[in-house]
Amino acid sequence: MNRTWKTIGKSVFSPVGNNKRKEIEIKTFKKERIIVIGSELHYDSFWLKMMFIGAATGQLRLSKGKADKTTIAYVSDGYTNLEIGVLEYWCNHNRFDVFKLCFQEDLIKLMNKDRDEYKIINLIIFSHGYPGTINLNYKGDSKISVTASTLNTFISNAFALDGEVFSYACRTGISRTTRESFYSDNDAQPEHSLAQQLANYFGISVYAFLTRTFYGDILRQRDKAASRQLSENLKKLRTTGGDFSVYKLSDEHEALPHPGLADGIFKFGSKREGTNGFALWRKQGGRMLPSSGETPTGLTKGLVKFTPKEKRE
Repeated sequence: MNRTWKTIGKSVFSPVGNNKRKEIEIKTFKKERIIVIGSELHYDSFWLKMMFIGAATGQLRLSKGKADKTTIAYVSDGYTNLEIGVLEYWCNHNRFDVFKLCFQEDLIKLMNKDRDEYKIINLIIFSHGYPGTINLNYKGDSKISVTASTLNTFISNAFALDGEVFSYACRTGISRTTRESFYSDNDAQPEHSLAQQLANYFGISVYAFLTRTFYGDILRQRDKAASRQLSENLKKLRTTGGDFSVYKLSDEHEALPHPGLADGIFKFGSKREGTNGFALWRKQGGRMLPSSGETPTGLTKGLVKFTPKEKRE
């Protein structure tokens, strides 16, 4: 009986024999670093007015290489034009993009902008916050925030596969809002926190504090004598120069005029120390990044890493 045999090893799909096969297309993306600076309307203080801008400039010195583009986004509420000018100087000097956030829609646009070309490698946030909310305009008229309910307005694959979020807002890593002490981290339910929800939604690592965030050392050393000398210098200078000049307080520090700031008699002792109507700035930018505060008690200090519990699509 005659049989028809097929030669083994030959196929129209063979990479050698088929010159019409399609090559695998691999899409490559550029990487973008985004630093977000919240408004400052909460602390009526010479010492703290520029804490978010100071922290961001400290971060900029640390963020070298890695990203193809760096975007600095900010909410201007609570700042003078001079204070925003300090930030814009840093951006122009380093050729960073500047993006102003006026409304929630601006934040959505920032997160979704050009994601066919750029993926986010770092999202670093300096702002106020509390469990469940990163509030970029705390006490401001326009609501600009990151919460569980806003996540679906952002493209879920906006980040690079190795992208990361760093939240320096208070208590992003816990979900229980009213308590000031805990028996352990688990007692604060970090598995239900905004940090964990961010990690799940974007499929990336998120670093956040379980505690409140301490910004007090961003612009000055924790040395009462050194701080007292800065305020004494300002008090002397303004007696002859008035209240609308920029004053050099030391080789590092200057005072920026901010009419109305800390004018309350009992607010941080500002009138007594002569710092009311001015904001402190360190000419070299922030000294360091924010650290853990002391409250709530019973929780891990420092940034805590959250990783996805659900598979990224």
